[in-house]
Amino acid sequence: MDKEKILERSRNENNDEGLNYVSSRGVRLGYKIFLLLCAVLIVVNIIFKQNSDSILVLLWGFMAADAYSRYKFTKKKYHIVLSVIAGIASISNLVNYIMNVIK
Repeated sequence: MDKEKILERSRNENNDEGLNYVSSRGVRLGYKIFLLLCAVLIVVNIIFKQNSDSILVLLWGFMAADAYSRYKFTKKKYHIVLSVIAGIASISNLVNYIMNVIK
C-alpha cells in the first residue's frame, strides 16, 4: 500500500468514530426526551382522569429492550430481571389497552 491509501483509510476510520459518537449522544438525548414526554403525558392523563396504558406499553417496552441490550453487554443479572419485569408490565398494559379499546 502506498502512503496516500493508508492515510485515506485512516481518515475514513476516524470519521466513522465521530459519527458513532454523535449517534450515541443523539440516542442518549432521545432516551431522556422520551422519558420526559412519557412523564408529562402520564401526569396530564392523571389530571384529566384518562387511561395511560398506551403510553405505559411504550415506556415499559422501551425499558425492557434497553435492559436486555445492557444485559447482553454486561451479563449482570439485574438487567435481565429488569428486562423480564418491564416486558411483563408492557404486555400487561398492552392487554389492558386492547381490552379498553374493544369495549
